[in-house]
Amino acid sequence: MHDTKLAHGLSVSAPARLHLGFVDLNGSLGRRYGSIGLAVDEPKTEIRLRRSETMAAIGPEQDRVLTVLERCRQALGLSGSYRVEVSSAIPPHAGLGSGTQLALAIGAALMRLEGLSLSPQQLGDLAGRGARSAIGMAAFEAGGFIVDGGRGAIDQPPPVLIQMPFPDDWRVLLVFDRGAQGAHGDRETSAFAALPPFPETLADRLCRLVLMQLLPGLKEADLAAFGAALTQIQAIVGSHFAAAQGGSPWTSPAVGALLKHAAEQGARYFYIPALERHRGVTHFYLEGYRTSDHEADAGLVETVGRSAIDSYCEILGRALAERTEVSEEDRARQLAYHTVYLFQVLTLDRGTTSGLLVHDENDVGILGSLPSHVDRALLASWEPRMTRPQDALLRGIVGALPEGEPSPVTVEAKHALAGVLRQHYRAHPAALDMQAAGDVVPPTVANHR
Repeated sequence: MHDTKLAHGLSVSAPARLHLGFVDLNGSLGRRYGSIGLAVDEPKTEIRLRRSETMAAIGPEQDRVLTVLERCRQALGLSGSYRVEVSSAIPPHAGLGSGTQLALAIGAALMRLEGLSLSPQQLGDLAGRGARSAIGMAAFEAGGFIVDGGRGAIDQPPPVLIQMPFPDDWRVLLVFDRGAQGAHGDRETSAFAALPPFPETLADRLCRLVLMQLLPGLKEADLAAFGAALTQIQAIVGSHFAAAQGGSPWTSPAVGALLKHAAEQGARYFYIPALERHRGVTHFYLEGYRTSDHEADAGLVETVGRSAIDSYCEILGRALAERTEVSEEDRARQLAYHTVYLFQVLTLDRGTTSGLLVHDENDVGILGSLPSHVDRALLASWEPRMTRPQDALLRGIVGALPEGEPSPVTVEAKHALAGVLRQHYRAHPAALDMQAAGDVVPPTVANHR
């Protein structure tokens, strides 16, 4: 939560929250649910509340705002009238806690304006929130990654067990299905009531995943461990809720299918068969994208490009500030990865090859992402793993690199590498089919045969 006092009222900002799963839907130990969640900085709900002669709501969600405002006013014993202006709102019924954050924002603004004091948990209870989870209330209060202890015998919001910072350089991608809404209100209550019994063995498994993989991964900033644990948790919980979601573990089957397809395409494109590994842990894959709105398409490209550059600069700046000492082991590991990167770009990447085959006027620019140094001997050692004629391509690449340990990828070397690729694919046009590809092969490839 962020609030600002204004001359004639008070402004409050509340972050969206992601409910990432439940820890125990069995309840045999006397507590049920137990939630894990995360506050995100976008989207968010921003309101401005001030005294007024009549009750009024301006902006999105007006009916909802007036309902919450009246409920909070009565519960707090206030007799005045208020005006609420909503400048931005979390999308409703999209799994982002829009109702909870709106209620908490209005309640907090009322209390601050009138000099009252309640905790977010008390405020949530007053506003009718927190029936199963305390994630929204904790996210409103202090953000971060949150685990609560579930509902027990006492009729109050679950206790917050863990609330810790989320790594600044980790990103969350939100994908929305504008044509679908998650269950809410009476429908959500009925869906929970109709669920089959949750096996105790699965509850045990969820608790172990959270305690022994998810949280340690978060604490140690181990994205692979954190992601693997979260994937398993959501698969287990999603399968349980499939009975209330038409057989799908996803609230929106369309989003589930899209993410599955995107993950498969990215993993397929950046896989290196000769090395039996992927190039990295994060994939950006957009191929064959085109709508009838050219300006919107261009805007998307610019947004993605600028976001990627800004994020990279932020990550790099933080790493340089935090890691003041670099060991020889660090340098060796980086050199090995840079060698893998150059290998993938020059032997598999279609964009690089297409650019070089179009003309020879921007070789250095097209190869601008290549690292400054690589391990030439390591690169040469992979030749036996290559199929023909790509083994000859790799020999040419190694031959174009200067000798040295490590080998510097100079401007002259980039010109030489570009020449090797052009000569190879003009001599072996069918080898273009051996490059990386998703389901869609760019039409430009046909221009180079």
